[in-house]
Amino acid sequence: GLRGRNPSNAAWYWGISDYHAKADVWPLDPEGELLAMMFIESAEGAENIDEIITVPGLGGIFIGPSDLSTSMGYASPAAPQVEEAIQRVLQACLDNDVPCAITTGQGSVQDRIEQGFRFVTVGADGGLNSGASNALRLGREAAGRD
Repeated sequence: GLRGRNPSNAAWYWGISDYHAKADVWPLDPEGELLAMMFIESAEGAENIDEIITVPGLGGIFIGPSDLSTSMGYASPAAPQVEEAIQRVLQACLDNDVPCAITTGQGSVQDRIEQGFRFVTVGADGGLNSGASNALRLGREAAGRD
């Protein structure tokens, strides 16, 4: 659909006609160049994944394990109940052919890719940690992109 005429600098950069032609959400519009992702960072989001996953125009799901664990009342995303919620969200994505992303680190990047996550981040909000370079290498190898 058409967007407003003041979407920050996009219209100034590309011009209004180019912006209107390109600024639509993929996969709803196969020619669209914007990707709309839903973040699952709460127990409520994980519980409602079956409804969330059917939103028209959804291009992917991104799981935030730390925020999810806090929302669920656990100090660590390593809690088994948090992992169960993560796997439930991932399975919904796999069942609906919706790409799923997750924040991960050096110790789990390969496992996450093998589980079916289509993309992973290997850093943290505060900046990349010292193991991020190795985690990125492991992720690329697991994805067959070394």
